[in-house]
Amino acid sequence: MKKMTITRRQFLKGTAVTGAGLAMAACATPAPTAAPAKKVSGNITYWHHYTSESEMAGLKEGAEMYMKKYTEAKVESLTVPNADFMAKFTLAVQGGSGKPDTTMISADRVPDMVGMGGLQDLTERIKAWPDKKNFPDKYFNAATINGKIYGIPSFMFVDWMYYRKDWFDEKGLKPPTTFDEMFDAAVKMTDPAKGRFGFGMRGGAGGQGLVVQVIRAFGSPLVQDGKAALDVAKTTEALKWYSELHTKAKAVPPSVTNDSFRQIMEGFQTEKTAMLWHHTGSLADVMGFLGKDGKKFMSIPRPKGPAALINDISPSYNGIVDDKKNPEAAWAWLTHWADKDTGIMLMEKTGYVPSNQEAAKDERITKNPYYTAAFKALEIGTTAPQFAGQPAWQSSVVLPTFQRILLGEVTPAAGAATLAKGLEDAIAGKLK
Repeated sequence: MKKMTITRRQFLKGTAVTGAGLAMAACATPAPTAAPAKKVSGNITYWHHYTSESEMAGLKEGAEMYMKKYTEAKVESLTVPNADFMAKFTLAVQGGSGKPDTTMISADRVPDMVGMGGLQDLTERIKAWPDKKNFPDKYFNAATINGKIYGIPSFMFVDWMYYRKDWFDEKGLKPPTTFDEMFDAAVKMTDPAKGRFGFGMRGGAGGQGLVVQVIRAFGSPLVQDGKAALDVAKTTEALKWYSELHTKAKAVPPSVTNDSFRQIMEGFQTEKTAMLWHHTGSLADVMGFLGKDGKKFMSIPRPKGPAALINDISPSYNGIVDDKKNPEAAWAWLTHWADKDTGIMLMEKTGYVPSNQEAAKDERITKNPYYTAAFKALEIGTTAPQFAGQPAWQSSVVLPTFQRILLGEVTPAAGAATLAKGLEDAIAGKLK
C-alpha cells in the first residue's frame, strides 16, 4: 500500500494568524452550517484505490482543501490497489485492527463490505445533511442495504467510448452507435502493416466488468428475486460476439489476455488502437497525449447491443469504517468530497464527473466540449445490478473463463455454462 501523508504544516507553512484575527473569529457568530466545524480535529485515515498521476494530484489537492477548511485536522491516505482491495479490507475488518477510519467504496462492493460489518450506517446523518438536496435519490441506491445508507457519492463513473476521430475521418466512417457498427468499424480500422488495431479490448485484470456489460447488452439478466438468472443462450451470443473481435476478426492486440488498464490506455494514447471502452476518469490522461482540440480523438456513449444500450453510470462512494476514534472528522471528510468545489477540482484533475448537481451546472464543466457525451450518458445511463458475491464471481469466474475463450481453450457455449454455474455459487456464498 502506498502511503501519502499531508499535514497542515505543508500548506500553512509561511502563514500566520494574528491574535486580533483569532479574537475576531471567536467573537463572530458562526453560520448554522458551520457549527460542526468546531468538532472537527485530529487524525483520520483513508483507504482508496487511486493510482494514476492525475488521481493522486486530485487527492492531494482535495486533502489540502479539507485541512484548510478544518485547520486542526490531518488526513493520512493509503493507496490500496484495486485488485487487492477487498482482500486487504476483509483482513483489516475481520482482524479488528489496522482498519481505516474512512474508505472509498466501489458500488459493486457495498453488499460484501456491509455484510462483513465493515461500513457504518450513515442514514440519520445523511437525512440531516443540508447538501442532501443536491443529490438525486437514485445516487444513493447502490449504497443502500435494507433501507440503510452506507456511503456518500463523491463522483460519478460515467462509461463512454473513445475513438480516433482522425482515423475515422480518413476512412470516411461515422462513430458506431450499435454493436454491429462497432464490429464493422473495428475490422476496417485494423491495419497490421501500421501496427493498428480497431479496438483496445481489456481482456486482462479489470476486464470482467466489461464482459458482464456485454452480456447485459444481449439481454441476459444476472439476478432476479435474489436468485441467479443468467440466460445461457443469450450469454453464449454475447461471449461469441465479444470474443470474435479477437478470435475471428483479429481486430484487437494479440496481447489481449494480459491487457489491463495501463496497456489499453497506452495502446490508445500511442496510436495503436482506434476505439476504447472506459469512463470519463481517464479523460485528463488521454488529453495529455492526444490533445484537447478534438482533432485526434472524441468521446461518445457506448454503442447499443442487440437488446439494450448499456452505458453504466455509477457513483464512487466514501464511507466510514471506524466511527469510534474520530467520527466528526470522518463525516467531514465524506461531505468534503461531495462538495461542489471539491468535485469540480477533481473533475479538472481527472475527468471524474461530480455527483453534486450544483457542480454539474457550473460553467467550468458545461463549457468543456468533451463532457457533452458524459452528460448525455448521465441522462441515458444504466446502473449495474448489485448483489453479494458479485466481485468474487466477476474476478474468479467471469474473467478467467473469458480469457480461456479468447485463447480458444473453451467455446462461448461452454463458457456461458461455466458463468451460470459460477453465478449460482456466488449467490449461495460459495465463492470467496
